[in-house]
Amino acid sequence: MGQELECKVRFGGKAAVGKALLESEELLFRGGMRLKNPLSAMKSIQSAGGELRIEFPEGTAIFELGPRRRRNGRRRFFILNRSWTSWA
Repeated sequence: MGQELECKVRFGGKAAVGKALLESEELLFRGGMRLKNPLSAMKSIQSAGGELRIEFPEGTAIFELGPRRRRNGRRRFFILNRSWTSWA
């Protein structure tokens, strides 16, 4: 099982709250909407202002992760070489 984070996502003119899940081969989102995108389909990744923007052929998914926070039970996620590292 991969890593997961509760967040809000915007994609295709819709927004939803749920869980982003990074699996070994794909990025999933489960909540008010569902997304399933293979990691190999990622065109670009940008992180700024508490948002993670990932461009796929179907459009750009914007994950609202919140600002970077200190070690107080909240998580920070970064994408490095197509894998996430988290600090709890």
